[in-house]
Amino acid sequence: IGGSKSQHRSTASARCDDLPDQLEPTGILYSPGWPATYPSHTDCYWRINTTDENHIRLSFASFDTDSDDRLEIWDGNMWFGDLLGAYSGRHRVIPDILSEGTWVSLTFFSDGIDEYDGFEIHWTS
Repeated sequence: IGGSKSQHRSTASARCDDLPDQLEPTGILYSPGWPATYPSHTDCYWRINTTDENHIRLSFASFDTDSDDRLEIWDGNMWFGDLLGAYSGRHRVIPDILSEGTWVSLTFFSDGIDEYDGFEIHWTS
């Protein structure tokens, strides 16, 4: 995991290709290639867990994808959890998302047609 440690809180940052489960209380999730465009035919899966009983808040600093590329956010895992949101599109403003449980799963799929800057998502628990 790439990241840095501060005196008071741990932070982590993650891209598709270097990602075990995220257990830090705060961090940043980037689309692959960030801040440049993400690659075509991307298929990513991330899981963010909190180590205590807190919920997870996702805040979007940036979101810019092709209309056929899709980010899905699930409460818990993507097979048994509730879908919290599915997003695509250019220069979207997405409100904060708060999990019901103590972990969230995110998936990102891109086709082979157009690629854009992608996204930067901050999480806190």
